[in-house]
Amino acid sequence: MGLSPHISAVVSLSIVLGLQLGCNKVQPETASNAAGQPNATEATGEAPIPGNAAPAAASTHTTENASPANTPTPTDADSAQSVSSELPASSGADSKPESAAANSQPIAEAEFQSRPFMTLQENPTNAPEELVQHLTDVDYALQDLVRYGASNMVPEEVYVSAGLRLGRMKLAAGQRLATAAEATTSQVRAGLLAQLVALSHLSGLRDVEAAKELERFAGKLSQTDDPDLAHQSRVVLMGFEVQALQNGLKSDPNALLAQAEGLFARPEDRNFPEFMTLQNAAQVLDQMGFADAAQRVMEILTSEYLNSDDPQLRGQAWALATRDSAAVEEFVTTMNSIGSPQVDLEAIDRGARKLIAAHPNATTLEQISGMIGNVEYNGHLAVSQQLATVVRESMPTIEATEQQRQAIESVVSAHEARGALVGQPLPLNDVVDFSDQPLVWDDFQGKVVLVDFWASWCKPCLQEIPNIRRAYEELHAEGFEVVGVNMDDKFDAAQAIVTQQKLPWRTFHSQDPNAAGFKASFAKQFGINMIPFMLLIDTEGKVAAIHVRGENIIPKVRELLAAAPAQASE
Repeated sequence: MGLSPHISAVVSLSIVLGLQLGCNKVQPETASNAAGQPNATEATGEAPIPGNAAPAAASTHTTENASPANTPTPTDADSAQSVSSELPASSGADSKPESAAANSQPIAEAEFQSRPFMTLQENPTNAPEELVQHLTDVDYALQDLVRYGASNMVPEEVYVSAGLRLGRMKLAAGQRLATAAEATTSQVRAGLLAQLVALSHLSGLRDVEAAKELERFAGKLSQTDDPDLAHQSRVVLMGFEVQALQNGLKSDPNALLAQAEGLFARPEDRNFPEFMTLQNAAQVLDQMGFADAAQRVMEILTSEYLNSDDPQLRGQAWALATRDSAAVEEFVTTMNSIGSPQVDLEAIDRGARKLIAAHPNATTLEQISGMIGNVEYNGHLAVSQQLATVVRESMPTIEATEQQRQAIESVVSAHEARGALVGQPLPLNDVVDFSDQPLVWDDFQGKVVLVDFWASWCKPCLQEIPNIRRAYEELHAEGFEVVGVNMDDKFDAAQAIVTQQKLPWRTFHSQDPNAAGFKASFAKQFGINMIPFMLLIDTEGKVAAIHVRGENIIPKVRELLAAAPAQASE
């Protein structure tokens, strides 16, 4: 089923801007923009936000490094999927995340009329510094528009008209900056890049004249002495070559093959737009009956990206390289037993080891280790422990970069730290409440205690509050307590939520304001790199279970309360 025109427009604009749209369980590193689009490094010289070519899905967890302004996204819905994306849905509350758009409603016209994408006006200046700032303002307004559009919060006609207006504003500003008499070399370059990005954006919104101008402008820039501008222009031209073949305007794939062969003159050219352009080229060539050419483009793509410094791109290249792998199919099949009474840990172990034997590289270990946290947080601790064991035992036999080895070790070590909490007292002592009073565990002696690690910007965390409140109101008189531990870097927003929600339990945070959130000592000690992280402490003061959420809270608390007399008599 194709995307709706509104969503297609959102996708096109988000590709050009390289926006992150929403919250996901995996935090990708900084990537570039998507297929056939120039990298959106702005006039400020800052790196673009990681790209995304699909409407975002809501997440049931939020990762370390996530924040309101920097949240991770899923990859392109039509691009290669990693093994971890093929995990079956959990049978618990996390099983069917709904799209952000499905959960959002159009906002009142008065509200979106006041947003930057509606209020920003063109600055007619020719002063280079002012134009650089104006381009920054335009990009902020465009990002604001995409976020509202991705959540279906503005009407389609408003989205398209605002996008076209801002795109033309950016194009005009880029033209003035590139030709300003007093502009420096870097400012001229920024103006040229702004034009390339703006024309790509306008083309994505189906501006036919902009598409024609984009092809002409990219052709001109491809001959420039600036290697970055020339390369990004060649990526755009390759997209036009693919389109010409697809539309029947050309029938010989050799020109496209030549472009693919010469695309990677420098290591720094291996970014997200190049990946997506090559993948699209291979798909079109295959559809048009050029099987050999399609295979060659796919070989270029996988060989160039399997060792990419970007883990997201490595993973996508790995998925393409292993798309016909029997070992992958067998492993996915064994993982489909998760959540059922027939889950076979030995089969999962064998499947993981066969997968590593068939594809003995560090990216395979990354793919498996990437599943560990998701499987664990969905309540399947035994399966996650099995995967972690396989990964740890396999690490010495696999060649990997130091970056890869550290990333895999970090995942496995954090998982082991979380699992090691069970059966032990929780050594959470370096926290204070909003009145700077410390947590005193003696106050909870003989109680069943839910400890909830959460943040004000974490939507899944806030969605758990009604579940916790329900359990607290029902079972507090029987000996149930709650301890909230806030993971914000700054605590004002969290304190406001506690006040607004009138939470009847105490909330604590790191006593060191310079080491708060995921940087807090307890977060590192407990392996907390994803929230909400919730655990239950029994009446003996030991961690009885982790990842108890949603409808599972009340029955598990009742179970621990019922066991209290037996524990006391032992």
